[in-house]
Amino acid sequence: MREYLNLPRTVHVLCLGILINRAGTLLVPFLTLYLQSRLGLGIETATRVMGAYGAGALVAAVAGGHLADRFGRKRVMVGSLAGGAAILSVFPLLQSSWQVAAGLFVFAMIGEMYRPATQAMIADLVEPSRRPAAYALLYVAVNLGFAIAPVIGGLLASASFRWLCWVDALTNGAYALLLAAMVRETRPGAADDPAD
Repeated sequence: MREYLNLPRTVHVLCLGILINRAGTLLVPFLTLYLQSRLGLGIETATRVMGAYGAGALVAAVAGGHLADRFGRKRVMVGSLAGGAAILSVFPLLQSSWQVAAGLFVFAMIGEMYRPATQAMIADLVEPSRRPAAYALLYVAVNLGFAIAPVIGGLLASASFRWLCWVDALTNGAYALLLAAMVRETRPGAADDPAD
């Protein structure tokens, strides 16, 4: 237990933010139900629409790492989470299958860029011998958040699909604010960049 407690404070902040964000991951797990029950899409169409999220996440994995190396981990994380929150807040306005698919692709492409930047920041902060503990704590936060999310999502989905989007947007925004207030840039060479 001591090896987890002795990790840098920023790693603990990242893990807390991930827990908040993942506990608020409400749109994607319930979207297939929404597409079928509210928009009347068949299972095949709903599945294809959901594929747009995967495609966007693939782009985010590559672009997020590149941008984090070029512009800084913190900037990419805050921008990704704030952008994801903005997209989620207008998501209930999308009605047709192509609008939802395009919205999902853009949401995943922007909203998932924080993941590789987070991994890079942990690598910046923690020496190789302690990285397994740091990444283990990160994945505990991810899994705990995903365990909480369906309970919250089920309660909100029974009230309104819009609430799923808005609460998801709120947790993205909360994590962005947490990063902006409590985390410093860690990209090697960032101290030499006057913009940081």
